[in-house]
Amino acid sequence: MRADSEAAVAPAPAEAANKTAQTLSAAALQSLRERLTHEVEAGRLPGAVVALWLDGQPAYECVVGWLDRAATRPMRADALFRIYSMTKPLASVAAMLLVQDGRLALHDDVADRLAGWPRRGTRVLDLLMHTSGLIYGQRQPPGELRSAYERLGVRLNPRGMPREHFLRGLAQVPLTAAPGTRWDYGHSTDLLGLVIEAVSGQRLSHFLRERLFAPLSMHDTGFAVAPHDAQRLAQPLAHDPADGSALNVPDQTFDPTAPALMDSAGAGALSTAADYGRFANFLLAGGRRADGQVLLRAELLAEMMRDHLAERGIVAEPTPGEAALQSPGYGFGYGFAVRLPGPDATLPGMPGTCLWSGTAGTMFWVDPALRLAAVYMTQAPGASRQHYRRLITELVYGAVTPSPT
Repeated sequence: MRADSEAAVAPAPAEAANKTAQTLSAAALQSLRERLTHEVEAGRLPGAVVALWLDGQPAYECVVGWLDRAATRPMRADALFRIYSMTKPLASVAAMLLVQDGRLALHDDVADRLAGWPRRGTRVLDLLMHTSGLIYGQRQPPGELRSAYERLGVRLNPRGMPREHFLRGLAQVPLTAAPGTRWDYGHSTDLLGLVIEAVSGQRLSHFLRERLFAPLSMHDTGFAVAPHDAQRLAQPLAHDPADGSALNVPDQTFDPTAPALMDSAGAGALSTAADYGRFANFLLAGGRRADGQVLLRAELLAEMMRDHLAERGIVAEPTPGEAALQSPGYGFGYGFAVRLPGPDATLPGMPGTCLWSGTAGTMFWVDPALRLAAVYMTQAPGASRQHYRRLITELVYGAVTPSPT
């Protein structure tokens, strides 16, 4: 990750808009900043960065609160955030790049691609869709399933596990359902990351840097932080304001300056709002870089960004939207939740919007109909994270005025 720039340091909350702001309400954007500032001052949120793009151009940036409240370091525009499950869309695109290369196929049996994985009928597309029957066992109520994950040592975030230990344990956990029959959120993408490594012959972080991060100029995105960049790392509050639970625990505040034993495709990356915005705009541009160069063919990206659950009759309880936003009305593609047509969703947005989030409260979405890309970065894990995702969604859409067609 690149070194600090003095000009990038934000000593106080800041915001900026550019020439595309005529499609945004200045009053609504001011309300967004004031609301987030109020949440910070009330001690409910450490700090945040919200960045918006319209038709591929930067349209708004809001930087509020604290990078590290305990150390009294203010939030900064180039803050580094543990993005946890927002790693999953990155890894999913990496898998599709291998599909594009002809080195991987969606219907490949994982057992044919990854030594050590048993023949369970698990296909690559099951890993992309979270229909593998693998879950986050330690988030389950006490019982046999949770006990199996704990007994086999399968951690929520396997960053600190040797990949062989993780694979051996995951290969033995009971499945929640036969692959391809039920949407269950969990370790599917971590397993996908091991497939990517096996097929590419590279460590996941190296493959992503070569094929995605470098081409998109995502220089601040990766699976580790250099010691000189540690001062840019956002930190959570000590305790969750919603329920008082401790937030300084390994799965939520891993030390990214320590070498990772495994590049967790499901939860291991770090990024900035600007970097993740480059990825979001790559999706919005149909797989093209800002200079027009095609990285991922449009037809492959279109497959990623459409719902595959309904057409396959796949059960999802809770649905992807309920898991991320407490809202029905969303299906799932290859690595993203996808907003469905119809009135079911309880949040503003347009059909075809793709989104995902991370356990520290982060979220991004791309709305092709409005040509809108949005990134919300914070370090606020815990019970309140869905509330803030909903709040940000409502405030952003409250500011957007669609251009005439």
